[in-house]
Amino acid sequence: MKKNSTRGESIAKTHPTDGRVSTKKTPAAARDAYIRKLFYLLGAIAVLLAALIVVLPRADKDSAADLETQEPTEVSSQPAPGEVSEPESERTAPNSRPPETAPPTIRLPTPVPEPMPAPVPRDIPSSAVRSVPDGATWKLAVVIDDAGYRRDQLEPFLTFPGRVTIAVLPQLPHSEYASRAARRAGMDVILHQPMEALNGADPGPGAIFVGDSREDIDRVVSQNLKTVPDAIGINNHMGSRVTSDRATMGRFLDVIRDRDLFFLDSRTTHETVGTEVAVEIGVRVRERGVFLDHDPSPLAIRTAFLEALERAVYDGEVIMIGHVMVPAVADLLNEMHDDLIEAGFEFVGLKQLYEEDIR
Repeated sequence: MKKNSTRGESIAKTHPTDGRVSTKKTPAAARDAYIRKLFYLLGAIAVLLAALIVVLPRADKDSAADLETQEPTEVSSQPAPGEVSEPESERTAPNSRPPETAPPTIRLPTPVPEPMPAPVPRDIPSSAVRSVPDGATWKLAVVIDDAGYRRDQLEPFLTFPGRVTIAVLPQLPHSEYASRAARRAGMDVILHQPMEALNGADPGPGAIFVGDSREDIDRVVSQNLKTVPDAIGINNHMGSRVTSDRATMGRFLDVIRDRDLFFLDSRTTHETVGTEVAVEIGVRVRERGVFLDHDPSPLAIRTAFLEALERAVYDGEVIMIGHVMVPAVADLLNEMHDDLIEAGFEFVGLKQLYEEDIR
């Protein structure tokens, strides 16, 4: 990824011990000061709310468990090492394929993305805040997974004033509607391709399984794209078993390359080889940086969003994933939009990031 270069003129810096500010003024000084104040405010809010949670008594101390180690109540087996818990849905044996003739069971999955350590809220010192060239921005790419189940879930994201990317599950009652509506709203659309999980969860209709031939994969992807007609790329839904299998990913990404689509590795497992194989065979690829709603509580989403902003400041851009059935994600995006734009951030679709890779 490209690192943001500093401006030709210096940023006004705050002395780390006594708070003195240099007297040199630049056209960018006011903007950088605003950015620092924004991060100070976000960090202070997150620290305060986290402290309140720690001191509040729990209703049942014995039943409390860390989110990253808590077992889903409907899962009968432990996830394999390195695997991320998948959304809960009807489950099958790890190596079995749902009958093609059986009608799909439509259930709203509970988003349970890859466990990540909770970021420690902190103020960003002025020396760590990188400036951007005049006219440039820090890019925030928000991907909203699992569209296609219900229309009403999608509406808050379609009215968002910035640009987001809608990842649509295939062969669901509202898959084609979600694709068309998102495109009409000016959003990027990608296919949220179901893939086999390590824990045996049913990934839903239109899935790819380990061992599928290239012909099988091409047929499945073709059928899925008919129900998500505006897709310009693909990311994986579940898929911890497939994305960690080099042979299957090679066949899948070969199909993607032939269709001139890009791939976003959602990183549902630490063992993924998606990016490595994509680079080897020449497929445009990026990786998810932050899951916004691993914990769907508003405080946890806000904390994850703060981490995403920090990554954007350091790297120039960040890709974050949320889920359409978590309204707190839409609430936060709408709440923060205007302040972030004023501070120098930009909400971009995935298409813009991938096009920059080939310039």
